[in-house]
Amino acid sequence: MIVKRTLGWGGERVGYTVKPLTKELAQNFVDYLSGLDFGYAPHWAGCFCRYYFLDNTQEEWVCRTAEQNREEALREIAAGTMRGYLAYDGETCIGWCCADTLNSL
Repeated sequence: MIVKRTLGWGGERVGYTVKPLTKELAQNFVDYLSGLDFGYAPHWAGCFCRYYFLDNTQEEWVCRTAEQNREEALREIAAGTMRGYLAYDGETCIGWCCADTLNSL
């Protein structure tokens, strides 16, 4: 299901689209997260939203690299085991929301 919003809260024209995360959009997902400014929380810069999917100790987590998390996210998205939604303004990804089952987190 793709949801399109054409009017903003104030009635102005907008072009936001929300799409389910699929293997075809996986690269958009990692590109979006790679482009965010995590200056306020640099420890999240290489997470690629894998933290809550893993059963690691804190010590094991901090030893993981951004590349490990990125590649794992791409594999899990392709396998359909990491689910969520991407928001777009035209062709530009502007947001991400994890929407997985509680059992997987």
